Amino acid sequence: MDEEVVPLGHDVQVVDPDVRNYVYGLVTALGGFNGENADQYVLGDDALACLRDIKRWLKLHDEKNNRMDVARCLGEANLINGDLLPILSLWWASGQNTR
Repeated sequence: MDEEVVPLGHDVQVVDPDVRNYVYGLVTALGGFNGENADQYVLGDDALACLRDIKRWLKLHDEKNNRMDVARCLGEANLINGDLLPILSLWWASGQNTR
């Protein structure tokens, strides 16, 4: 009996595995912490394009289907604390000269 009990009146919504894999791929491609210097965040080659794709997926998939699948995947992938905050701190430290 490994089934999770769902309270009466609540539906379980499962995220499509293809959507989950694509969103996780975008988050991974944003960048990450360098292996040699673990406290330094390194942007991926196409970080700006990844951010634009994430924004597009939030609008097109979540709003169109009236579901929060992409937002849920972004939360599971720890996008805010794991990627966006380090990216913003890099941008701030570099003098905000670049997009």
